[in-house]
Amino acid sequence: MVSEEKYHYRKLIDQETVNRGETSHAKLLQWIKPRTRVLECGCAYGIMTRYMKEVLGCYVVVLELDQEAFQEASAYADGGYCVNIEDDAWMIDLAAQSFDYILYADVLEHLRNPEAVLKKMRHFLKPDGSVLLSVPNVAHGDIIMNLLCDQFTYTPLGLLDNTHIHLFARKNLHDMVEAAGYHISEEDCTLVPLFSSEQGLYLPSGNKKALEDALDLHTTKNIYQFVCRLTQEHVKTVSKLENAITYQLSNEISSRLYYDNGSGFNEENRIDIQGILTDQHYVYHISLPAGCKQIRYDPIEAKKCIVKNISAHCGKDLLPITATNGIGFECSYFFVNEDPQILFLIQNQEACTITLTVELILLAATSWRSVEEFLQAQNNRWITTLTDKEIQLQAVNEAKADVEQSLKIVQNALTVKEDQLRAVNGAKADVEQSLKIVQNALNIKEDQLRAVNGAKADVEKNLHIVQDALTIKEDQLQAVNMAKLEAEQALDGLRKILSSRTVECEELKRNQQELETHLNLLQSDYSLLKNELSNVLTELNAIKNSRLWKLSQFLLFWRKK
Repeated sequence: MVSEEKYHYRKLIDQETVNRGETSHAKLLQWIKPRTRVLECGCAYGIMTRYMKEVLGCYVVVLELDQEAFQEASAYADGGYCVNIEDDAWMIDLAAQSFDYILYADVLEHLRNPEAVLKKMRHFLKPDGSVLLSVPNVAHGDIIMNLLCDQFTYTPLGLLDNTHIHLFARKNLHDMVEAAGYHISEEDCTLVPLFSSEQGLYLPSGNKKALEDALDLHTTKNIYQFVCRLTQEHVKTVSKLENAITYQLSNEISSRLYYDNGSGFNEENRIDIQGILTDQHYVYHISLPAGCKQIRYDPIEAKKCIVKNISAHCGKDLLPITATNGIGFECSYFFVNEDPQILFLIQNQEACTITLTVELILLAATSWRSVEEFLQAQNNRWITTLTDKEIQLQAVNEAKADVEQSLKIVQNALTVKEDQLRAVNGAKADVEQSLKIVQNALNIKEDQLRAVNGAKADVEKNLHIVQDALTIKEDQLQAVNMAKLEAEQALDGLRKILSSRTVECEELKRNQQELETHLNLLQSDYSLLKNELSNVLTELNAIKNSRLWKLSQFLLFWRKK
C-alpha cells in the first residue's frame, strides 16, 4: 500500500512550484506541453495527474498498483487501470491508444525489471513522443561516506527507501536506457548537499572533513535524483548536471563582511556572517552603522570558489560592484586565489540593513579538470558571444555606411535648405520693404480715414437736413395725396358725366342717321323738286315758317353746340 505520510503525495502542486523547478516533479512537469496525451505510470494519489489535467489541460490515463491511491487519482484522470505495470494482461485494453508522454516519477526503482517495462511500453509511445523519468541516485555522497564507515542503512523513505528493489547510479541508468532502445535527450537533477540527506544522519560528526575530502573526485556526490527525458530518436544529450558535477555545495558557509567608514578595511570593522541557503542561493542580512562608504564581501576563507548571480541591496537601491580580485564571466566571478573579495559602493551612508544574495560554489582541491571544463565552457560562450558581436559589428558597419550615405544626402539637402534660407531671407527683406510701403500707405489711409470721418460728420449733418426736408416732403406728399384723392373723386364725377354724354352722343348719332336717311330722301326728291324749284322757292318761305324748319334749325344748333 502507498503511504500518504511516506511520499506526501497529497500535497498540491501549483504553478509557482513548477516554475521554480526545485523538485523532480516540478522538473518533469516543465517538460510536458499543454493539451497533450500522457500515460502516467505509478500515479500514487494523483498530485501530478491533477496538475496535468487542471492546469495543462492534458488527456491523462493512469496506472497504479494501490487500490486506494488509484481511486483518488482517477478523479482527475480521463481513464486508468489499477494494475501491476510489470504484468501484460492490462495492455490489451490500452492497445489502440498512443501518447505524447509516458511518465515514471520515482517508479522504476520499485520494479523488478525496469528495462523490460521500458521496452514493452514503447508500444504506447508516439514516434516523436518522450519518456519522462526520475530515479534516486544511489551514488550520492552521503551513501558513499556511509559505506566508507562500513554501513549501508535502508530508511522508510529517501535514497535507500526500504521498498526500492532496483538501484541506479548515473552510468548504469544510461546503460539501461540505451539497452531499452531509448536515448537521453535531456538530463537534469535535484541536489542535496553532503551531510544533508536522510543518509547524512548516520554519518559520524567527528570525521566530516576526512569523509568530504575522500569524495573530491566523485562527480555526482551532490545529486539526489536524476531527472531524464528519453526519446526514440538519437539526439545529442542536453545536460544540466554541470554545477552538480563540477562543484561542491554546503549548507553552512561562514563568510566575512568588512565595512569602510573612512579608515579603510580592518579587522575592527569586520562582521562574521552566516548565509541561509535558499533555492541554491545564500541570503545574508547585515546591519551596517552610519557612515559606511563601501563594503567588502569575502565569501570564503582559504578556499577557491565561484560566485554567481551576486547582488546587494540597501532597501530598494542596488549597490554597484566597484572591484574584485576574481575573473569575471558574465554574471560569475571565478577566484583562483584562496582569499576572494568583492567590493560594493554604498551611496546612502546612513545606517541601513544590507541584503546580500549570492550563489556560492566551492571548488575541491582536486577539481582542476572540472574547473578547466568550466573555463572551456565559459570560453565557448565568449567565442559565441564574440562571433555574435562580430556579426553585429558587421551589421553596424553596414548600417554606418548607410548612415554616412544618408548623411551625405542630408548634407546636400542642408545645402539646398541653406540656399533656400538665403532666398527666404532676401524675400524677407523684400517683404519688410513692402511692409514699410504698406505702413506708409496705411498712414495715408489713416489720414484719408480721418478725412472720411470728417466728411461722414458733414454727411450726417446734411443727412439731418435732408431728413427734415424729407419730413416736409412727406407732409407735402400727404397733401398731394389728398389732392390726388379729391382729383380722383372729381375724375369719377367727370367719368359719370362723360358716360352720360356718351349716351347722348349715341342718341345724336342715331338722329344723324335718321337725318342722313331723310337727306337721301330729300336728295331723291331734289331732282323732282328741281323742276319745281320755282315752286319750291316759293313754297320755301312757307316752309321756313313751318315747324319742321324750326326743328331742323334747332338740331343744327344743338349739333354745333
